[in-house]
Amino acid sequence: MKKFTKLITAALSALSLIIISFEWVGARAPAYAQSVITPLSFIKNSDLSFSNLLVGPYLTGKIILTPAGKLINCCNGVVTVPSPAAVASADFTVTGEPEYIYAVSLPSTAIVSNGANIMSLSGFTSYPTGNGLLDSNGVQKLKIGATLNIPAAHASGHYFNLKEVQVTINYN
Repeated sequence: MKKFTKLITAALSALSLIIISFEWVGARAPAYAQSVITPLSFIKNSDLSFSNLLVGPYLTGKIILTPAGKLINCCNGVVTVPSPAAVASADFTVTGEPEYIYAVSLPSTAIVSNGANIMSLSGFTSYPTGNGLLDSNGVQKLKIGATLNIPAAHASGHYFNLKEVQVTINYN
């Protein structure tokens, strides 16, 4: 019986070692967010405005409006005419996390119309170009220009776009 008791005692000791060796071990680790940043937003200050233009009835033409608000006569004698409507690049105030970089995405084309008469906008450009950098207050001006393509024999009148021109900004 002593042998049997020693054998059972040895077996239980080995079993307790096995149970102890398979014991679940856990650890705790706190979770932290790197940081929560201010979302990007922008407010439109002014619309893209080419003012009044004059083109001959049988000529096509183009006029470029730079992000700085300067008109450049490009092709076939497009002439700007003084008007109460000012020439202006589209102007936005971008706000977000101070000193962060953001990307600007511009449309490839847009349409302006006067009833059934249409003209296209293309060659959108911005300042800053491609990426912007928010200042220490989290603010930067964004200016956008484009090229207005004027078809031959276009009708006179006020041309405007029915759909908003899509400009997108995202943090890099």
